[in-house]
Amino acid sequence: MAGFSGIKVFVTDGNQRKALAATRSLGRKGARVVVGEETRTPVAAFSRYCSESIAYPSAAGKPAEFDQFLRMFLRTRLLDAFFPMDDAVCDVVTSALASGWSPRVPVALTPPSAYMAARDKFQTYEIAAKRGLRHPATELPDGSSSALRAARRLGFPCILKPRKTSGGRGLRCLRTERGFVAAYEAVRREHGSPLVQEYIPPGDRFDVCMLFDRKESLRASFVQRELRNYPLDRGPSTMQESTVRPELVESAARLLEKTGWRSIAEVEYMIDRRDSRPVLMEVNPRFWASLACAVAAGVDFPALALLEAMGEDVPATHAYVPGVRVKWLLPGGFLHTAACVCAGRLPRKLPPAPGGEWPDIFEPDDPWPLAGVFSAMARHCTDWEMWRRVVRR
Repeated sequence: MAGFSGIKVFVTDGNQRKALAATRSLGRKGARVVVGEETRTPVAAFSRYCSESIAYPSAAGKPAEFDQFLRMFLRTRLLDAFFPMDDAVCDVVTSALASGWSPRVPVALTPPSAYMAARDKFQTYEIAAKRGLRHPATELPDGSSSALRAARRLGFPCILKPRKTSGGRGLRCLRTERGFVAAYEAVRREHGSPLVQEYIPPGDRFDVCMLFDRKESLRASFVQRELRNYPLDRGPSTMQESTVRPELVESAARLLEKTGWRSIAEVEYMIDRRDSRPVLMEVNPRFWASLACAVAAGVDFPALALLEAMGEDVPATHAYVPGVRVKWLLPGGFLHTAACVCAGRLPRKLPPAPGGEWPDIFEPDDPWPLAGVFSAMARHCTDWEMWRRVVRR
């Protein structure tokens, strides 16, 4: 793949490990990477591949101020591409694009109609039903009384799931009717009216990572198995391993075909251990947290997404090294271990990774982001709201 010498890219959400993975990927190919975050010293800014760090208003807490900042920043800076990385930023960007905003630089994000359909889990399941893809039986009630009736129809245990969150935030598993209405109202207050969903017993989880070009053609694919998670049953992964599951790639591609999709996507599946069949869980219409695993295995999604955003031909990339394992140690690995201990067990012992095992923060040729992690943890040690979101979800 050709280098990106002279190309300047703006990457948001610099405290997140996926932003670090994108910064390293693009920087190693010669791009100049400008990292943005709510602070000037995010984790990715400690990377040798970060050329500049920019602080901006919170996209989640002050979306109007962030929107104003972004329009001005992209209009006045000499940039070649823009990588919005996480939900709050992507939501603001998508809303602006849907209202007719035309930024001067290409954006590595799927168009608004496709993005909003994937962001809304209920719309995702409607599309899956039309494609004949298996997903949990789901109802969208309009209040606590209708939600309770829906739960009785689906049977207990059942799941309360917000329509537009990620990382397991707001998800509740209700074993019986006791406390159901109170749980429903608690989720509704924080995340809006949730879905009531069939309970699928926790099984192996797989993530299908893909990139489509402007002709809606699948140009890159990668599958990883989630080995450890926090929270334990249904939270985001803290350790992943590359694997080959062509049937999941085919299913995920079928889900997104004819939706106008371009750029990146991650489609999540869980294996129903009752019949060993995959069940669609959700779609992430932006870069995923464990991006480093795909890059380490040989599918360089940030570089491919930059080519796609700039209108260049994207080489077909579907082969990679299976058995490459990447682990998120701080705070993900610590939280996983603590949760296991609280549950009365130790983390499951894993055999050696055939393709090698790597941390997704520390790298020998780029060690300083680890200091950035400790700096961020120290900076946020008394931010109880942040820790509540991380720990309780």
